[in-house]
Amino acid sequence: QKEARRVRFQLDKAPPEGEGSLRHPGNGQAPQPPDRAAGESELRELEEKIQEMREQLCAALVRKSELVAMLGTAK
Repeated sequence: QKEARRVRFQLDKAPPEGEGSLRHPGNGQAPQPPDRAAGESELRELEEKIQEMREQLCAALVRKSELVAMLGTAK
């Protein structure tokens, strides 16, 4: 009998109001981008998160290969 294993990755929720992405002034004007320093900081954070996710994905793919090989030889 096979037992299903699931790997869950926890992603951060959306940033709080006024942090990150575009800020909408609420007066009918176009949204304004965050200032340059905030944008660069957010970019660095995103790059770090992407690298962490790549590492998690790589580990998951290695484990998947191990399981496929193990199940393939166990038949």
